[in-house]
Amino acid sequence: MAKALLKASPFLLVIVLGSCSAVSPMVSVVRGNLAYVRGEYQAALVHYLDTQERRGDRSWLLFNIGNVYYALGEHDAALASWQDAMQRASGNGSRTAQTAALIYASAFNRGVLFYERGLYQEAHDEFRYALEVNSRSVAAKTNVELALLRRRAAEEARRLGPVSPDSRQGDVDTPQTVRILEYIRRKEAQRWHANRDADQLSDQRDW
Repeated sequence: MAKALLKASPFLLVIVLGSCSAVSPMVSVVRGNLAYVRGEYQAALVHYLDTQERRGDRSWLLFNIGNVYYALGEHDAALASWQDAMQRASGNGSRTAQTAALIYASAFNRGVLFYERGLYQEAHDEFRYALEVNSRSVAAKTNVELALLRRRAAEEARRLGPVSPDSRQGDVDTPQTVRILEYIRRKEAQRWHANRDADQLSDQRDW
């Protein structure tokens, strides 16, 4: 049994899956999971890469490697690893509950990273895909809405054009932009409290 960890950023979730029960005897994977939980990301990466060298590019392993890269700030590498994990999981033929969970988590995490980069259209697309895989996900639904609102606010800001230094001290936001940003703040505040409450639950899942 591996615990499904949810690591919260300020308003969005980065999903971390443990190894599947079928591969739990693999010592390097277990050590990598333990190192990750302890925040020893370099050590976790060494263990995962060791397993990758001996077992090949398994989809769940690529997903874990992506999580480590994300934690280390290697965001391009994280995006690539999660993308590879999705492609390999999707290419396995029939979609099982485990592969669906992996595809969902990979798309969700890519959405989080795009959102943090301010790439709201890309974030929206990833969250939409995650929602297609798991239509019951409240987190994905919320993040689709947040990404869409952020994209609209960014488009409104671009439409208004650059703001001069003198005018920044005044009220330069249009009423529509103010309403959008205020709504985003309320949604993000609600999401933060929901995430905090969810973190208090001990949810054991067998991947």
